[in-house]
Amino acid sequence: MTVPQLALLGGLFSLVLGAIFGILLGIFVSEGSIPGVSEEMGPRIGESHPGTMIIGYLILSGIGLIEWLITDKQRLVRDNKWGAVQVAAVFLAGVMVLIGILADNFEIAALNVPFEIIGIVIFLVRMRRELAPSRWTESVYGLFGKLAAIWLIAGLVFLAVLIVGIASETWADFEDVPRGLILAFDHTNFVGVMAMVTYGLVAEATLPSQRREWWVLAGMNAGLAFFIVGLLLDEPVLKRIGTPILGIALLVGIWLYVSKLLSKTPAAMEATEAAE
Repeated sequence: MTVPQLALLGGLFSLVLGAIFGILLGIFVSEGSIPGVSEEMGPRIGESHPGTMIIGYLILSGIGLIEWLITDKQRLVRDNKWGAVQVAAVFLAGVMVLIGILADNFEIAALNVPFEIIGIVIFLVRMRRELAPSRWTESVYGLFGKLAAIWLIAGLVFLAVLIVGIASETWADFEDVPRGLILAFDHTNFVGVMAMVTYGLVAEATLPSQRREWWVLAGMNAGLAFFIVGLLLDEPVLKRIGTPILGIALLVGIWLYVSKLLSKTPAAMEATEAAE
């Protein structure tokens, strides 16, 4: 098993666990309680859903997909112990969030930050050659993954600010945390990391026009940057600028890749029939 495959396996486990908690959250929202679960534990189970999905699944899978995209040769776990430590650290970050929320213990939940930092620092050290500035012009496909790594770091910063703010009592409770900070953390991981590497992987598989891809890549990152800054500053103008740029770039990317896939379908079918 390679390091990216191990990361995706851990992400898959967290995804299944988060999905189960999501179903329980739906029951709690509709019924006001979960059958067989105490009134105190019901809200905690519901609150564990987003933490497990974002920190346990999204970030861990994102790291695996970034490595998959930017490296030419995937190394096996048995030959890369630091890769295994990296995956374990990020996986444990998700576990800490889950345990901390279920136990209603903020100190345990806050341990996710040092584990995240350890995992991402190891990742950046392992990928230092691929992320070197001299290699950013090699291919547009790899650039999707490298920019996703930058957004991954930004998401970690937002998470650290959120946790430190609560720990230092800057905000009395999670409900007092600025909504813009939470939304910035979410969109950084969902769009900046996962959407970015997904587009990069599909682009590498379909090999469309790189000239058009530069516009998709620029639009995604410029639009997301305006939107994130607008969320953090609570400035509607910046969000109104960023949203259409990001949305158009995403739609153009979908059109570009789907049209390329459709154009390949007849040839692929003919090749399969000829082989048979």
